[in-house]
Amino acid sequence: MIGPFGPAKRGYKKWLFAVLALSASLRDRGSKADVVVLMAQKDERGGAAHALPEEEKLLSANGVHWRYVSAPYGNGGFHMGHYKLWAWQHTEYARIQLLDADLLPLVNMDAFFDLGVTLNSDFVGCPGKLSVLNAGWFVLRPSCHHFEAMTQIIKADGAKWDTEVGWGHPLPYWLSSEDKVMKSGWDFFDAHGNQGHMYSYFLFEAQDLTLIYADRVLSMRNGSLAGAEPVLERASFPAERGAAALERAVYGAYPCPFPLRIKERAYLHFTG
Repeated sequence: MIGPFGPAKRGYKKWLFAVLALSASLRDRGSKADVVVLMAQKDERGGAAHALPEEEKLLSANGVHWRYVSAPYGNGGFHMGHYKLWAWQHTEYARIQLLDADLLPLVNMDAFFDLGVTLNSDFVGCPGKLSVLNAGWFVLRPSCHHFEAMTQIIKADGAKWDTEVGWGHPLPYWLSSEDKVMKSGWDFFDAHGNQGHMYSYFLFEAQDLTLIYADRVLSMRNGSLAGAEPVLERASFPAERGAAALERAVYGAYPCPFPLRIKERAYLHFTG
């Protein structure tokens, strides 16, 4: 996802080249997957804008598909990161890997599409050091139901969000990529943005949040983090979770940027 595309400025331009570099890196490493960029249009006085015709031609010439997307229900409570939600509408795909534009693949990442199937989860991602989903990458199963439910939460709860109940639920704690129990509340980086919103939705509403750590997978299925102990389904990694496919995908190149001691990583995330 890149943007915003508005009539006033063209600050998106540097991200067009980042997308081209990301796509070229995947192709050079043998990826056969489609690359689709969501072009976030921010309605301003004078209306929304598009990329220049020559910029669209440059994307097409390099095999990159694009789609212009706007904020559902207007722009109130809709941060730039929330434009990523449109990925859930692409039900022509069985699975989607959503990559931040500031990410450079180091391997063919096609094997990661299987993670969602192997783990039997609609959302597979990575925790960060200072935020719940600050990895620049996750795997999702497209679903218009999830899209509608998530955008309705923004419409209903975005304006009354606070650090105590966040997107509608108190958060007793969360586990960082370094396996630290972080303090309660929605007071971390991007808690009011798309990271906090997606984490809350898949934890409490969809009850289907799967996070990859260096030594195991945590599958959070019951929609509750109440109480002193983690209410989690813990599984050793990767033996008890579709061993062959998971081992091929993850030990070939680790799909999370943290912890830094991991040597064989799948990508560089420059600002994550």
